[in-house]
Order: sequence, then structure tokens, then C-alpha cells
Amino acid sequence: MIHSRLAAPEDCRAVFELSNDPVVRAVSFSSKPIPYESHIKWFEARLADPDCLFVLFYDSGQLAGQVRFAREKGGDQADISISIAETHRGKGIALEVMRKALEYPRQKWRVARIKALVKLDNEASNRYFEKAGYVFSNRSAHDGIDCNVYFYE
Repeated sequence: MIHSRLAAPEDCRAVFELSNDPVVRAVSFSSKPIPYESHIKWFEARLADPDCLFVLFYDSGQLAGQVRFAREKGGDQADISISIAETHRGKGIALEVMRKALEYPRQKWRVARIKALVKLDNEASNRYFEKAGYVFSNRSAHDGIDCNVYFYE
């Protein structure tokens, strides 16, 4: 059974490994591998940021996935980022992970909507967000990369 909890300092290595998974890097807006020293600084900053919720999903002690919410400073909207570990891809857990993850920003921040940016060529994630109840809004560019914008309200 998959359980969720907020990220803690001891999760740094597991999140680093998931973040550097070749499939995760390929669909990310920055596809370059992440050096561990850079990751440590980034991870610590996310944990300290009151406008960031970093939710991890574990299955039998193994990281199955992560969902990160970044709220606009004090606002009522948060951006979402999600990654599923290679060991858990294709097993149908992504919708369960999303459903459980959405409880965190709703309870802590009472956000009105969640925004997802998905690269145009990431067909799996585009289908996934639509299945999860996100509504396509428009096409946009993020860091010079064309993407679809979805909202969940």
C-alpha cells in the first residue's frame, strides 16, 4: 500500500535519484542531469520554503513518486510537478498519487486552483492530467519551451 508524507531532509538522496532518472529528465523543462551538490541546495530550499509543499509517496519503504506544489507567494494558486519512479510506472498509481497529493495544498493553503505545465511532446503526462480532472486552458511557453497549461479547480 502506498502512503504519503511531506518530504524531510533524509529524503534528499531518494529524490535526487528520482529527479535524475532519464525518463524524468527527458520530460522536465531542464533535461540536463542534476549535480548532487546543486540538488542538496535546491532540496533544502524547497523544504524551508513556506510556499512549497513537497509530498512523497512510499511503497514498502521505496520511493514510488513525488508531487511538489509551489504556491504563488501567499496566493490562491499553486503549480504542480509530479514524478513517478521507474519501479512504479505503468502500474496505475499516478491517479491515486494525484488524488492523495491534492489533499495537502487544500488543507494547508486552501488554494482555489492548481496549475500544471506539460511539454507538448509529453503525451503520457498530457493524457494523465486530463484523466486526473485537469482542464486544458491554453498553450504557452515556459523557459522557451512550448507547453500545455492545465488547471484543476
